[in-house]
Amino acid sequence: MYFHSINLIRLYPLLPTHRRPRWTQQSNLNGCAPISDILVLIRTFTPAISVTSTKNTMIESFWHWLREKLGLSLKDCILKGKDAHIFQPQIALHRDLTVTFFYWVFVPLVQSSLDDFKTYWNQHRIRYQADKILPSGHVPDDARENPSSFGGLNCLIPVDNKTTTGSEARQYLTEEVGGRDQHLSWYSNNSALDAEIAHRAIGSPEMTLSNAWDVFLGMSNFMQGR
Repeated sequence: MYFHSINLIRLYPLLPTHRRPRWTQQSNLNGCAPISDILVLIRTFTPAISVTSTKNTMIESFWHWLREKLGLSLKDCILKGKDAHIFQPQIALHRDLTVTFFYWVFVPLVQSSLDDFKTYWNQHRIRYQADKILPSGHVPDDARENPSSFGGLNCLIPVDNKTTTGSEARQYLTEEVGGRDQHLSWYSNNSALDAEIAHRAIGSPEMTLSNAWDVFLGMSNFMQGR
């Protein structure tokens, strides 16, 4: 995921912040940008920093607002299947194919809700705080697009288009544990095909959080009746 994201945007962050050792980050940097740029930046800035998750305040605080705005409604919607005995894992079908139906129906809906929240969060105005060193009273998307207007610097390093970032590491991981796509999928291609057949059989209804379990139940009943 890490190397893929760099290849996707062709930019490398000057100061990655996560829980990996500093030497790992330094070695990653050494394959991503021209060496002259790297030397100048390392002399000026720390190339990486490792912190505990509790000190990554932006990420930790984000979950609070996510839960307050939509997390509870998502949780209630998903647990409805258990409380109403719609999802029954003790039944053989529900242990196998219908587990796929759950992911097939709910993962896109949850992702859509997360995408909506991301848009809301990045486009809402942050509360102004007079004693805060970092920006406040701003819109996050505006600060990201215009860092100099808020006392910031654009510290993303352009990656040479000829560089295939982390190609050796990615090739090694693919050979050892499989390709990226298979680890990002919630179900096999064959199971997805069964879900699509069941969905078409019940009329291909549009799926929302309001009718998700009705769609799930219809698909499950179709498969049980085959």
